[in-house]
Amino acid sequence: MNKKLFQARGAQRVAGCLVLGLSFSLLGACASLRVERTPLAPVTAPAQTMTLKAPLSGMLSNQDSFGVPAGSRWVQAGSVPQGDAYRRDDALFILSGRRQREAYLVVQGGELKGLYFPGEGLYTAAPNSTRLVLESQ
Repeated sequence: MNKKLFQARGAQRVAGCLVLGLSFSLLGACASLRVERTPLAPVTAPAQTMTLKAPLSGMLSNQDSFGVPAGSRWVQAGSVPQGDAYRRDDALFILSGRRQREAYLVVQGGELKGLYFPGEGLYTAAPNSTRLVLESQ
């Protein structure tokens, strides 16, 4: 009798560990940011600049949100295959999610296409293209 009880409790512990492990892996999969390694080609001509006339907000694939204030100034740092990469000129643009990292806006045709993380050489697409409202230069 005691042997059967001991085996049943051991099976419950194993099952509990499996459920807990599966839960953590699913949680990790939901919270991961979809990125791709992308080289940044530095600017060779005079860098373009832009100033946001309206605030910008968005959400990443891992459901982290970000915001950029109106009046922020941006200067072209280079280009990636997805568009031109702009770094913030008047302050650092830091995303705070599972970890903090600097980000550049990736813009093509006046629309935000995604973000580039210069420290890691990674790009993440914006789920929806967003038209930027810019001040005239």
